[in-house]
Amino acid sequence: MKNTLWTFGCSFTDEYSPVNCTPPNFYDLFAEYRGGSLPPIWAKILSNKLNLDYQNKGNGAISNYSIFYNFCDWCAQFKEGDVILVQWTTIYRFLMANEDNELQNILPSNDYSESFNMKTIEDVLVNRTKDVWISELVKFTKIINELCKEKRCNLFYWSYSDTDYIPYLKNNFDLFDEKKWITYKDTDDENRYKLLHYLNLESNNKHTISTETNGKVNDFHLGELGHKLQAEYFYNHIKKQL
Repeated sequence: MKNTLWTFGCSFTDEYSPVNCTPPNFYDLFAEYRGGSLPPIWAKILSNKLNLDYQNKGNGAISNYSIFYNFCDWCAQFKEGDVILVQWTTIYRFLMANEDNELQNILPSNDYSESFNMKTIEDVLVNRTKDVWISELVKFTKIINELCKEKRCNLFYWSYSDTDYIPYLKNNFDLFDEKKWITYKDTDDENRYKLLHYLNLESNNKHTISTETNGKVNDFHLGELGHKLQAEYFYNHIKKQL
Protein backbone atom coordinates (compact mmCIF):
# COMPACT_ATOMS: atom_id res chain seq x y z
CA MET A 1 0.00 0.00 0.00
CA LYS A 2 1.33 3.42 -0.97
CA ASN A 3 2.34 5.74 1.85
CA THR A 4 0.93 9.22 2.39
CA LEU A 5 2.21 12.74 2.98
CA TRP A 6 0.07 14.33 5.70
CA THR A 7 0.34 18.09 6.17
CA PHE A 8 -1.09 20.17 9.03
CA GLY A 9 -0.95 23.93 9.47
CA CYS A 10 -2.57 27.27 8.68
CA SER A 11 -2.98 29.06 5.34
CA PHE A 12 0.71 28.57 4.56
CA THR A 13 -0.03 24.83 4.37
CA ASP A 14 -3.62 24.90 3.11
CA GLU A 15 -4.59 24.79 -0.56
CA TYR A 16 -5.83 28.07 -2.06
CA SER A 17 -9.01 28.54 -0.06
CA PRO A 18 -11.52 30.03 -0.37
CA VAL A 19 -11.69 30.76 -4.11
CA ASN A 20 -14.37 31.90 -6.56
CA CYS A 21 -15.50 34.54 -4.10
CA THR A 22 -17.74 37.58 -4.62
CA PRO A 23 -16.08 40.03 -4.58
CA PRO A 24 -12.88 38.26 -5.71
CA ASN A 25 -10.33 37.65 -2.98
CA PHE A 26 -6.54 37.71 -3.40
CA TYR A 27 -6.41 34.11 -4.63
CA ASP A 28 -9.05 34.87 -7.26
CA LEU A 29 -7.09 37.93 -8.36
CA PHE A 30 -3.89 35.88 -8.50
CA ALA A 31 -5.60 33.30 -10.71
CA GLU A 32 -6.88 36.09 -12.96
CA TYR A 33 -3.36 37.57 -13.18
CA ARG A 34 -2.07 34.15 -14.24
CA GLY A 35 -4.71 33.72 -16.92
CA GLY A 36 -7.23 31.75 -14.89
CA SER A 37 -5.19 29.06 -13.09
CA LEU A 38 -3.42 28.70 -9.76
CA PRO A 39 -0.04 26.93 -9.44
CA PRO A 40 0.33 23.78 -7.32
CA ILE A 41 1.25 24.50 -3.71
CA TRP A 42 4.47 23.28 -2.08
CA ALA A 43 2.77 20.34 -0.29
CA LYS A 44 1.33 18.91 -3.51
CA ILE A 45 4.67 19.33 -5.30
CA LEU A 46 6.42 17.63 -2.39
CA SER A 47 4.04 14.64 -2.38
CA ASN A 48 4.76 14.11 -6.09
CA LYS A 49 8.53 14.34 -5.56
CA LEU A 50 8.32 11.83 -2.69
CA ASN A 51 5.92 9.61 -4.68
CA LEU A 52 3.39 9.68 -1.83
CA ASP A 53 -0.37 9.99 -1.67
CA TYR A 54 -1.49 13.42 -0.52
CA GLN A 55 -3.60 14.47 2.46
CA ASN A 56 -3.54 18.20 3.18
CA LYS A 57 -5.27 19.08 6.46
CA GLY A 58 -4.19 22.71 6.57
CA ASN A 59 -6.79 25.42 7.20
CA GLY A 60 -6.48 29.15 6.78
CA ALA A 61 -6.68 31.59 9.71
CA ILE A 62 -6.36 29.03 12.52
CA SER A 63 -4.34 28.82 15.73
CA ASN A 64 -1.86 26.24 16.98
CA TYR A 65 -4.69 24.79 19.07
CA SER A 66 -6.70 24.05 15.94
CA ILE A 67 -3.64 22.68 14.15
CA PHE A 68 -3.09 20.28 17.04
CA TYR A 69 -6.80 19.34 17.12
CA ASN A 70 -6.70 18.62 13.37
CA PHE A 71 -3.72 16.35 13.96
CA CYS A 72 -5.68 14.52 16.66
CA ASP A 73 -8.67 14.12 14.35
CA TRP A 74 -6.65 12.36 11.63
CA CYS A 75 -3.78 10.58 13.41
CA ALA A 76 -5.70 7.28 13.69
CA GLN A 77 -5.34 6.96 9.91
CA PHE A 78 -1.54 7.26 9.89
CA LYS A 79 0.33 4.11 8.89
CA GLU A 80 3.93 2.98 9.12
CA GLY A 81 6.14 4.84 6.67
CA ASP A 82 3.87 7.87 6.23
CA VAL A 83 5.46 11.33 6.25
CA ILE A 84 3.87 13.84 8.66
CA LEU A 85 4.55 17.57 8.34
CA VAL A 86 3.28 19.85 11.12
CA GLN A 87 3.48 23.62 10.63
CA TRP A 88 3.13 25.79 13.73
CA THR A 89 1.67 29.27 13.26
CA THR A 90 2.07 32.36 15.46
CA ILE A 91 1.40 32.08 19.19
CA TYR A 92 -0.69 35.27 19.02
CA ARG A 93 -3.66 33.29 17.67
CA PHE A 94 -5.96 31.58 20.17
CA LEU A 95 -9.45 30.14 20.66
CA MET A 96 -12.54 31.62 22.30
CA ALA A 97 -16.04 30.19 22.75
CA ASN A 98 -18.57 32.18 20.72
CA GLU A 99 -22.31 32.70 21.20
CA ASP A 100 -23.05 29.48 19.25
CA ASN A 101 -21.01 27.51 21.81
CA GLU A 102 -18.32 26.84 19.21
CA LEU A 103 -14.59 27.39 19.47
CA GLN A 104 -13.58 30.27 17.24
CA ASN A 105 -10.05 31.12 16.16
CA ILE A 106 -9.03 34.66 17.08
CA LEU A 107 -6.42 36.45 14.97
CA PRO A 108 -4.60 39.64 16.03
CA SER A 109 -5.57 41.73 12.99
CA ASN A 110 -9.32 41.05 12.92
CA ASP A 111 -12.30 42.91 14.39
CA TYR A 112 -14.54 40.70 16.53
CA SER A 113 -16.55 43.47 18.18
CA GLU A 114 -19.89 42.02 17.04
CA SER A 115 -19.27 38.80 18.97
CA PHE A 116 -16.74 39.54 21.70
CA ASN A 117 -15.54 42.27 24.04
CA MET A 118 -12.56 43.66 22.13
CA LYS A 119 -10.91 44.83 25.36
CA THR A 120 -10.82 41.19 26.50
CA ILE A 121 -9.27 40.11 23.22
CA GLU A 122 -6.71 42.92 23.35
CA ASP A 123 -5.73 41.93 26.91
CA VAL A 124 -5.23 38.31 25.84
CA LEU A 125 -3.19 39.38 22.81
CA VAL A 126 -0.89 41.51 24.96
CA ASN A 127 -0.45 38.62 27.36
CA ARG A 128 0.39 36.23 24.51
CA THR A 129 3.38 38.36 23.47
CA LYS A 130 5.26 36.63 26.32
CA ASP A 131 7.46 33.89 24.90
CA VAL A 132 6.40 31.45 27.64
CA TRP A 133 3.39 30.72 25.40
CA ILE A 134 5.80 28.86 23.11
CA SER A 135 5.91 26.27 25.90
CA GLU A 136 2.51 25.08 24.66
CA LEU A 137 4.28 23.82 21.55
CA VAL A 138 6.55 21.73 23.78
CA LYS A 139 3.48 19.97 25.19
CA PHE A 140 1.90 19.47 21.77
CA THR A 141 5.21 18.29 20.34
CA LYS A 142 5.73 15.68 23.06
CA ILE A 143 2.39 14.06 22.27
CA ILE A 144 2.91 14.22 18.50
CA ASN A 145 6.43 12.78 18.80
CA GLU A 146 5.30 9.82 20.87
CA LEU A 147 2.34 9.01 18.64
CA CYS A 148 4.41 9.16 15.45
CA LYS A 149 7.10 7.05 17.10
CA GLU A 150 4.54 4.37 17.96
CA LYS A 151 3.05 4.55 14.46
CA ARG A 152 6.55 4.43 12.90
CA CYS A 153 5.86 7.55 10.87
CA ASN A 154 8.44 10.05 9.61
CA LEU A 155 7.71 13.30 11.44
CA PHE A 156 8.87 16.84 10.60
CA TYR A 157 8.01 20.32 11.85
CA TRP A 158 8.35 23.77 10.34
CA SER A 159 7.20 27.33 10.97
CA TYR A 160 7.63 30.82 9.61
CA SER A 161 8.03 31.80 13.27
CA ASP A 162 11.19 29.65 13.47
CA THR A 163 13.30 32.67 14.47
CA ASP A 164 11.43 32.73 17.79
CA TYR A 165 10.42 29.11 18.19
CA ILE A 166 13.57 27.08 17.61
CA PRO A 167 15.89 28.87 20.08
CA TYR A 168 13.17 28.68 22.76
CA LEU A 169 12.48 25.00 22.10
CA LYS A 170 16.20 24.15 22.09
CA ASN A 171 16.62 25.79 25.49
CA ASN A 172 13.43 24.46 27.11
CA PHE A 173 12.82 21.04 25.60
CA ASP A 174 15.34 18.35 26.54
CA LEU A 175 14.16 16.04 23.76
CA PHE A 176 14.34 18.71 21.04
CA ASP A 177 15.45 17.03 17.80
CA GLU A 178 16.78 19.55 15.30
CA LYS A 179 16.68 16.97 12.50
CA LYS A 180 12.89 16.99 12.72
CA TRP A 181 12.74 20.75 12.12
CA ILE A 182 12.92 22.07 8.57
CA THR A 183 14.40 25.53 8.82
CA TYR A 184 17.20 27.70 7.48
CA LYS A 185 20.19 28.82 9.51
CA ASP A 186 21.38 32.33 8.77
CA THR A 187 24.95 32.10 7.43
CA ASP A 188 25.87 35.21 9.44
CA ASP A 189 24.46 33.85 12.70
CA GLU A 190 24.16 30.09 13.25
CA ASN A 191 21.70 30.68 16.09
CA ARG A 192 19.30 32.62 13.86
CA TYR A 193 16.69 30.59 11.99
CA LYS A 194 14.56 32.02 9.20
CA LEU A 195 13.00 29.87 6.48
CA LEU A 196 11.41 32.92 4.84
CA HIS A 197 14.87 34.49 4.54
CA TYR A 198 15.99 31.50 2.46
CA LEU A 199 12.99 31.76 0.14
CA ASN A 200 13.59 35.48 -0.24
CA LEU A 201 17.27 34.96 -1.10
CA GLU A 202 16.73 32.10 -3.54
CA SER A 203 13.91 33.85 -5.40
CA ASN A 204 15.49 37.31 -5.47
CA ASN A 205 12.49 38.48 -3.45
CA LYS A 206 9.96 36.94 -5.83
CA HIS A 207 8.62 34.26 -3.47
CA THR A 208 5.25 35.81 -2.58
CA ILE A 209 2.09 36.49 -4.57
CA SER A 210 2.67 40.21 -4.08
CA THR A 211 6.22 40.24 -5.40
CA GLU A 212 5.47 37.75 -8.20
CA THR A 213 2.69 40.03 -9.47
CA ASN A 214 4.79 43.18 -8.98
CA GLY A 215 2.35 44.41 -6.34
CA LYS A 216 -0.78 43.99 -8.45
CA VAL A 217 -2.12 41.39 -5.96
CA ASN A 218 -1.20 42.45 -2.44
CA ASP A 219 -1.00 39.07 -0.71
CA PHE A 220 2.05 37.70 1.08
CA HIS A 221 1.35 33.98 0.80
CA LEU A 222 3.68 32.05 -1.50
CA GLY A 223 3.49 32.50 -5.25
CA GLU A 224 4.49 29.91 -7.84
CA LEU A 225 8.25 30.31 -7.38
CA GLY A 226 7.93 30.34 -3.59
CA HIS A 227 5.99 27.07 -3.62
CA LYS A 228 8.54 25.43 -5.90
CA LEU A 229 11.49 26.55 -3.78
CA GLN A 230 9.88 25.49 -0.50
CA ALA A 231 8.96 22.06 -1.92
CA GLU A 232 12.53 21.51 -3.14
CA TYR A 233 14.04 22.65 0.17
CA PHE A 234 11.72 20.38 2.16
CA TYR A 235 12.36 17.47 -0.19
CA ASN A 236 16.14 17.72 0.26
CA HIS A 237 15.81 17.81 4.05
CA ILE A 238 13.34 14.93 4.24
CA LYS A 239 15.28 12.65 1.86
CA LYS A 240 18.35 12.92 4.09
CA GLN A 241 16.31 11.65 7.04
CA LEU A 242 14.38 8.82 5.39
